[in-house]
Amino acid sequence: GRASLRLLPAWPCLLGVARVSIPTPWTVGHKVWSESGRDAHGNAVDVWADPVDVPVHGVAPMVREGREPDSGNRSLVVEGLQLFAPAGTRIDAMDRVVWRGEEFEVDGEVGDYTSGPWRNPVAGVVFNLKRAEG
Repeated sequence: GRASLRLLPAWPCLLGVARVSIPTPWTVGHKVWSESGRDAHGNAVDVWADPVDVPVHGVAPMVREGREPDSGNRSLVVEGLQLFAPAGTRIDAMDRVVWRGEEFEVDGEVGDYTSGPWRNPVAGVVFNLKRAEG
């Protein structure tokens, strides 16, 4: 008979065999939020724990869209970062992150890239961070 050639996609085959990982050469400080009661006016009082080191793949500048109009008495500076971390890294929306001595707020929910249609051992999570001054 005639020999048949069966082509298999290389990427899914490699994912099942190879153990792939991305290094985590950087660390950020993770400050967990908690509510510690009420102030004299009945408002919740927010507190953040001391930072704990969390290993990450990288931190990159993020273009900030939109801008609060400046007023005559105020100069507003908003800085944004994207934090790329391994799957399973937990940083919640109310937590804070310290990067190079500056404290950033988490901006929105985590971008989870671990639930795609194909198994991907290097998929991780992305956090958007912001720091406003002024």
